[in-house]
Amino acid sequence: MSSSRCVMLNLDNPLLNGIALGLTQQDDGQLGVQASMFPCCAAEGMAWDEVGRGYYNCQVRSRLRRVQQLMQLFRKYWPNATRSPHQVPPAWGGQVLQELASMLRRDIAPAAVIYSQQRQQPSVLWSKALAAAWRFGIEARVLHLHEANLSELAAFTRDAEGPLALFIEQADKLWDPLYAERLEYIVQRAYNGEAMLWIDFVMGSTPTADPQDDSSLKATLSRRLTKLRSQHPLEYLSQDCLSRLQHLCGGPLVGDSRNA
Repeated sequence: MSSSRCVMLNLDNPLLNGIALGLTQQDDGQLGVQASMFPCCAAEGMAWDEVGRGYYNCQVRSRLRRVQQLMQLFRKYWPNATRSPHQVPPAWGGQVLQELASMLRRDIAPAAVIYSQQRQQPSVLWSKALAAAWRFGIEARVLHLHEANLSELAAFTRDAEGPLALFIEQADKLWDPLYAERLEYIVQRAYNGEAMLWIDFVMGSTPTADPQDDSSLKATLSRRLTKLRSQHPLEYLSQDCLSRLQHLCGGPLVGDSRNA
């Protein structure tokens, strides 16, 4: 086996810390390949195979392309972000790599849900998506549930040739049937396609309702709306969707009162 193949295999090794190992930030803010980490091909993605006596392409360029596409989408969603996805503490990055490796081996469930209070900051899922794309060569896709149009939703859920990881950032406004249906569709696609799936649910503060002693129609409707929007995110999903999501996550979901 040539040294170039060993370099790419080393990227897949979760014991080598750093979700952006071998990447460097360029002057324009874009991520590029650190050529010194890939002396076999000078980061060009083409290497000489001594055994086969010929050139072959390695994955360094295809992985970089996926990373750059993720970063382009990140800047679209978060143009004023103060932290980029690759800027994470080493210890946390190591946990992410171990989690991804375990999911690929099917040692742990291929899906996970998290609950966030953040609405104005990027989700930690961006860092996981970058690690999946660069360190493991996984096709990683990130979606803003309530900002995506139908074509973006179709692209997000389309089939992939290899391992696929879907990241739903800050799933919010599920009291609106449109967004709940979109999420259920994504869960079903992940379930049918055996894709890895992460969902970041937003836990918003309870809206202020009109006084309870106000019997006007406006106040009554306001109280009903407040009660509807203050439910746990899982309460907006159908039982079929929850069953699929529970199967993907490998157990009961935190906050699902129907399975309590």
